[in-house]
Amino acid sequence: MAEYWDVYDEHRNKTGALHRRGDPLGPQEYHLVVEIWTLDGQGRVLLTRRDLRKHFGGLWECPGGSALAGEDSRTAVRRELREETGLDLGDAEPELLGETRTQTRAFVDTYAVRLPFALADVRLQEGETTDARLASFDEVERAILEGAPWLAGPVRERTLPLLPKLRAFRAQAKNRRVWCCQTRAGNYLTPLDVRKS
Repeated sequence: MAEYWDVYDEHRNKTGALHRRGDPLGPQEYHLVVEIWTLDGQGRVLLTRRDLRKHFGGLWECPGGSALAGEDSRTAVRRELREETGLDLGDAEPELLGETRTQTRAFVDTYAVRLPFALADVRLQEGETTDARLASFDEVERAILEGAPWLAGPVRERTLPLLPKLRAFRAQAKNRRVWCCQTRAGNYLTPLDVRKS
């Protein structure tokens, strides 16, 4: 089944046209992409590994992808996280860290969120992701700063200028309370004062 995106102009206004995934974008045409840095109750960062058949296959990144036709940025980021990992944002409201306009003619919105989840809750999307892991924030920060070869280059390039905002988000999140919820694995997470993590 073909996937369609809304077409935007260089000022991020919708043109009313649709673009079919896989076809080349026309001159001065852009599309919307979202990505989300997801922190667990201990402040660890969820990373997913790209399917080997994809561009930058085998490298690690935060979940994300293209917005579908009719979706706004926040709707798209909720869907992408759910599709690629099985995690549902529920009442959690992701924080927009910033927007990047890429040379591949995409507007990329980068979000961050903190969720109470376990790695066992993650469900990979066939054809998109092949593995998932939780990395310490320090490891991810070093990978972004140093250009670690295991991190997908475009993710690093987009996040590097947003790193101060990601650090600030992490610091603020440590002072918030993560309430208990039932995970997909059937476990219950008890209320966690994340300032102790």
